[in-house]
This record gives sequence, structure tokens and C-alpha cells, in this order.
Amino acid sequence: MKIDSSNYTLSVLSSMTATENTERKPLGTIRSSGQYSPQAGYWQLSESAVSAVISLRRGDIMPYYQGKPAAWALIEYDLTQEIEI
Repeated sequence: MKIDSSNYTLSVLSSMTATENTERKPLGTIRSSGQYSPQAGYWQLSESAVSAVISLRRGDIMPYYQGKPAAWALIEYDLTQEIEI
């Protein structure tokens, strides 16, 4: 039995998009490096004395900080990135 991986990938991506929640995530939401950003906005390191702040769009990958995994907390929404349908 041959499995066509291109069809599988397409169906997985379309099902993820269809079920994704479009509501704003609450401020204080935490995401780790390597995960996707569920909300456009400004994210700050959550477990450090350093107050690094980054701006991400929804769907961007959460970055590493100085080459190490980090936890990021949503501190402010970026309303210019929101699209109303």
C-alpha cells in the first residue's frame, strides 16, 4: 500500500486552519521557543530579569533567546495585525 504524503500534509494543514480559534488570547498567555504564536502582539521573556520584548504576528514561531529555549508571555496586543472578516 502506497501512501501519498502530499495529500496527507494538505489535509492536515486544512483541518488545522479550519478548527483554529480566532478569538484573542488572554494577556499573560505563555508560549515556549519553537511553538507558534497564537496571537499577534508583543511578547516578553517570562522567566528572566532581562526584559526582552519582541513583536510577533500570529503563526510566527516563538524564538530562542541567546540560543537557549525561553518562555514568552503575551503582554500587549498588536491590533494592526488583526484582520476582521
